[in-house]
Amino acid sequence: MPEIGVRKNVPDIRAQFIDGMSRAATCVSVVTTDGPAGRFGVTVSAMSSISADGEHPTVLICVHHQSRSAAAIIENGTFCINVLRDDQSSIADCFADRIRRADGDKFGCARWVRESTGAPRLADPLAAFDCRVLSTERVGTHHIFIGAVETVVTAGPGAALIYADRAYGTTQRIEAPRPKTAGARPQLTIGCNQVFAPYVMPELLTRMSASHPDGVASLVDGDQRRILESLKSGETDIALLSDFELGAGIAATMLAEWQPYVLLPTAHALAERAHPRPRRSRRRAAD
Repeated sequence: MPEIGVRKNVPDIRAQFIDGMSRAATCVSVVTTDGPAGRFGVTVSAMSSISADGEHPTVLICVHHQSRSAAAIIENGTFCINVLRDDQSSIADCFADRIRRADGDKFGCARWVRESTGAPRLADPLAAFDCRVLSTERVGTHHIFIGAVETVVTAGPGAALIYADRAYGTTQRIEAPRPKTAGARPQLTIGCNQVFAPYVMPELLTRMSASHPDGVASLVDGDQRRILESLKSGETDIALLSDFELGAGIAATMLAEWQPYVLLPTAHALAERAHPRPRRSRRRAAD
């Protein structure tokens, strides 16, 4: 009789794909629509520009076929992409059904205006693209919508809300290291964790300026990861940061040990706890 072969140790390509894509940072947007099919909205991370050329610029979004928004977009023929700022994660959670409002109205979580297509637009998005549907195609579990952009709105300054490593985050500009100029005065660039930079850097820079008047010092501040990146890239020469996740290749010296504390309103549940014992924070100098 013929034998039935069983494949062993076959990689789960779907799990590998999901894990790999979770590491790719994407902007978070709420896609909305309104018209004969009704008003709907859904949080998406699969959004991309296609082209700025032609009669209208074009964009692409992907929406799961089980989302009621997908069917509504097809029937209404319009959608608006609301790119969220980093302080609007609650809006993303609401339209992703992570937060459920008592009245059931997702749109009650923010202020909206109506665009020319009829689709709702956030009153204060990072950016918004009001579109008419050019084409739609279902691939696997998702509908791919291509839209012709009719209106673009930018509400003001801000940073994009991004999603990576299965968590929300935000963008931060990394400046290129400044080239050394021949004959220039020696310059020391110091990095400092933004948590305690306001408390230590003014006095430190003042003392350095007084003891080395011919030298020049500059400051780069940011979160722990930003300062570590600046050290590794050569943007900073030395840094003050906390003693966690330093990684290999960073020589560190402990300068101080601080006891962290938490400020709570008197009515907060945790305020009833006496003498909490948080982990101590250590400040290190690294180079």
